[in-house]
Amino acid sequence: MIVRTRSDVVDRVAALQMFHAGIPLGGHPSTADLEPHPGGARTVLRAAEQLYRLVDVDLAPRAADPATALMQALLEAFPDRLAKLRPGANDRATMVGGRGLRLDGGSRVRQEPLVLAIDLDDGGGEARVRQASAVDREWLDDEGLHTNLSTGEDLLFSPSRRQVEARRRTAWIDLVLDETPVAISDPAAAAALLAAVARQEPARSLPDPDSAAGRFRLRVDWLARTLPDLDLPLLDDAALLAMLPEVCHGLRSLDEVRAADWLTILQGTVGWERLPLVERLAPAELELAGGRRYRLEYRPDGPPILAVRIQELFGTLQTPRVADGRVTVLVHLLGPNHRPQQVTSDLESFWRTTYHEVRKELRRRYPKHSWPDDPLTAAPPRPRPRA
Repeated sequence: MIVRTRSDVVDRVAALQMFHAGIPLGGHPSTADLEPHPGGARTVLRAAEQLYRLVDVDLAPRAADPATALMQALLEAFPDRLAKLRPGANDRATMVGGRGLRLDGGSRVRQEPLVLAIDLDDGGGEARVRQASAVDREWLDDEGLHTNLSTGEDLLFSPSRRQVEARRRTAWIDLVLDETPVAISDPAAAAALLAAVARQEPARSLPDPDSAAGRFRLRVDWLARTLPDLDLPLLDDAALLAMLPEVCHGLRSLDEVRAADWLTILQGTVGWERLPLVERLAPAELELAGGRRYRLEYRPDGPPILAVRIQELFGTLQTPRVADGRVTVLVHLLGPNHRPQQVTSDLESFWRTTYHEVRKELRRRYPKHSWPDDPLTAAPPRPRPRA
């Protein structure tokens, strides 16, 4: 009876040899799939005999372990059929070239880290391997095969860790056999790779719009578009993406890129001598009559937005302006709940026409708050003293 090996091919060769010798397989269930078709077996044996006669060279001594010798010969014959078992699987593997494989139920080769896909059905999706043969890792180091092996350091970006990493990889052709994390030896290449990845994910790489750098870039970008004669640089996404190689120097992760000192880089791009001009024409905040300072929200298109409670503008007739008085801000007038009650770029008109209608509703909903008949003579709330 045949003892099954780690190779479907070796098992079939053994079955042919037994057929040639007239030895029955024994009818055991474990060898039922090896029972050769008599006509087909005779054809194969005749071809083998003809090939043997054609070989006009001295034959090497018979191998001490013919099964292992045949499996090694298969590796030499089909180096591009090597496949590596996928983690956690016993019948799925990845072959040279990246093709996915699945071992057919008729193959007895299972749970082998490395296999040769000898006979496969190359249909759509995963290829189905009908016959496979196991490969021992040390065979790959054989002198006649080592040209297929390569070892080197590869830089890669880990999506799960969101960072650039270096791995020392050993590969057979292009099939990675093993890899080990190592320290990055080429910082410039790491920065270039990180910059390339960051370009593909600007929302996760560029500064948060609500950060100091994000607010500064919006102010400068707005000012550059509004007053082009100032010849300020545009700080749009395209401009920031072009800065990534500089920003990524010495960094390894997308989180570090977003948290980098973008403000200093952007200020340097504008020019340190021009920062006072930006502060004057596109201030980050406005101080209102009550003494409180409120942030302005700059947008690429349209005037800056001032979101402020109505009471803070009591006594203010003219709508605030920026850019040396050339641009009127858009005022979002908020109720005590900090929700917009009115949007206007003409405060004078609001006080004269709309305020009294808004006042009726707000007095009903917020009776404890002051809603004077004449908002222009009323004083805004005093700022609370800081603790």
